[in-house]
Amino acid sequence: MGPDGDYEDVDMHVLEAKPGRRLAYSWHRLLPMHRELFDSDEEFEAARKEKSKVAFDIEPGEAPGVGVKLTITHDGFDSPDSKMLEGTRGGWVMILSSLKTLLEGGKQLSEA
Repeated sequence: MGPDGDYEDVDMHVLEAKPGRRLAYSWHRLLPMHRELFDSDEEFEAARKEKSKVAFDIEPGEAPGVGVKLTITHDGFDSPDSKMLEGTRGGWVMILSSLKTLLEGGKQLSEA
């Protein structure tokens, strides 16, 4: 959803879907709202061309009492210095930490 609550197409497409096992999709390009992350318009426009992909893989847990193992892979970045990589790296840590807390019966990040 966009900031005003309306649908916003962020140019993501499902690449693979295996119910209960795997979901992979193209990651959206940088949007105008991300402009503030860059030092120049040229740097921002160059980064907007980058398109990575993310995959969620679910496997049975390996240890007793562990229901499932979730692996998230976000790859396909143009370079190790990618601004998109820099931005998503911290974002996934925050999302997964919040998910772990929620699944363990704690409060969601937005409720803390």
